[in-house]
Amino acid sequence: MSFRSDRDRRHRIKTGQATVVTAILALLFILGLGGALWATSTDGSGDPESPIVTVPAPPAPRPVTAEPLASASHVPAQGEGEQRQATLTTGSDKGQLAPDFTLDGLDGEATLSHWRGQVVLVNFWASWCAPCRVEFPHLQAIYEKYKDQGFTILAVNLGETAATAAAYADQLGLDFPILMDTNAGVARQYALYSIPTSYFLDRQGVVRETWVGAMRESFVEDTVSKLLEE
Repeated sequence: MSFRSDRDRRHRIKTGQATVVTAILALLFILGLGGALWATSTDGSGDPESPIVTVPAPPAPRPVTAEPLASASHVPAQGEGEQRQATLTTGSDKGQLAPDFTLDGLDGEATLSHWRGQVVLVNFWASWCAPCRVEFPHLQAIYEKYKDQGFTILAVNLGETAATAAAYADQLGLDFPILMDTNAGVARQYALYSIPTSYFLDRQGVVRETWVGAMRESFVEDTVSKLLEE
């Protein structure tokens, strides 16, 4: 009789221990799930109204060694622009003087520095690039709106023939300069790693904004209009 009672007691102890362990595991699971849901709600990824990013973000800017840019209200004195350019490093980062280049274009040879005094958008593209096709109608619309105010687009084609680029431009109705970087020499100057990639240059040829991926029309217009007002 005592043996059976002892056996029942041990059974009740084991059952109680199993119940406690199960309860602890359940509590840990609930706490872990709650923490995951809280993290999702705080970073916005669980918000059905949060925007979906469909294009790559621009690369993080590397340290800029150039002097600070002049404010938008500052009007350079005669010769000041040349002095300021002499103090800038050359490169494709914000605040640097954009590397100069000369390329053959569909309408003849073109040199970047010939557009000094205008706001310039240097856009690298190819006909096989789907995001390029998405943004080109926006770029054409902005070009038509601001070209008489001192804005131009230099669309640099990578590695294709002039015939391919010309047929593509005709198909999309593009009338800004199309330049041919057949051996990707200019792309290497700009440390390019993806297309489309865009560089917005101010009137002194300084890189003021960059973007990797297709751009929204509103972003392009806001950037161009601000640079034209300086």
